[in-house]
Amino acid sequence: MNSKTIIGILLAAGVAFVAMKRHTFNFGPQPETFSAEALANPLLGTDGEGSTLGEVLEAYRGQTVVIDVWASWCGDCIKGLPKVRDLQAATAGKNVQFLFLSVDEDKGRWKRAIKKHRIEGAHFLVDGGWKSDFGKFLRLDWIPRYVVVDPRGRVALFKAITADDEQLGRAIEGKLAGAE
Repeated sequence: MNSKTIIGILLAAGVAFVAMKRHTFNFGPQPETFSAEALANPLLGTDGEGSTLGEVLEAYRGQTVVIDVWASWCGDCIKGLPKVRDLQAATAGKNVQFLFLSVDEDKGRWKRAIKKHRIEGAHFLVDGGWKSDFGKFLRLDWIPRYVVVDPRGRVALFKAITADDEQLGRAIEGKLAGAE
C-alpha cells in the first residue's frame, strides 16, 4: 500500500468515527422543556380519541414518564422491546408511566403491532410522524428514541437510543429518588 492509500483509509475511518459519535452522542444542548409546537402536536389514541402531547403529559404530571418513540416497521424498535419490558419490570410499582409514541403512517399496522408484540403502556400515534413538530423538536434522527420526563413535566433525558442505555436508567432512578 502506498502512502496515499493509507491516508485515504485513515481519513475515511476518521470521518466514520466522527459521524458515529455525532449520531450516538453529540446532539447539542438538552432542552429542559418541550417547545410549544411539540406540546401542541396532535396525537391519536388507540381508541380513536385525539389529544395533544401537552394534554397527555399533563395527565401524567406527578409521574416520571418514559417516552418510547417507535414504529411498527422499525426493526431496531421491535428488537429492543425485551429491554423495554425489562425496564418496565424494574420500575413496576413505582411512579413511572411508559408512553409509546408511534411515528407510523398506517394506523392499522400501528394497532396490529401493539397487539402482536404485546406492548404494555399508553399508546399514541404522532400526527405528522417523523416530520411532525414533535419529531423536529427531538431532532429525530433514529428510532427507537427514549426521552425521560420528570414529575414536573421537564425533560430529564433528551436522547437515548437503546432501552438499556445507562443514561436512561440513571435518569429514571434519579427522578424516582427525587420524587420520594
